[in-house]
Amino acid sequence: MTPPNPPSEPATQLVVVLSNSSADAQGAALLALRYAATAAAMDVATQVHIVSGAAVRLFERTGVSAPLAAQAQQAREHGVEIFACPMALAEQGLRTDELVAEVCGVRGAASLLGSGFTSGARFLSF
Repeated sequence: MTPPNPPSEPATQLVVVLSNSSADAQGAALLALRYAATAAAMDVATQVHIVSGAAVRLFERTGVSAPLAAQAQQAREHGVEIFACPMALAEQGLRTDELVAEVCGVRGAASLLGSGFTSGARFLSF
């Protein structure tokens, strides 16, 4: 199989969508944050959007695992912006102040799409 051609222009923004609600949602979240931190370290503006209730629950301050907290902190240190979906928060009955400090704020579908549709942007979904 021939690998696909690389994009003609380098990505100037990466939008990581975290929606995994499977049994290994934590593993997907760790991987998403690792890729986000790596892209940010490569000087690519990077955002993570947590869009499902199960995924947003992982970032609850009182229940976050140590590995996920550390990976979120590393991503933020590299400049990654992490956002939670307002509908996912409502679905779980969570408020923004109940999430880990690394979550920058709340952004919905329109913001996610607006970020991803800019010239040079790429989506990565977990």
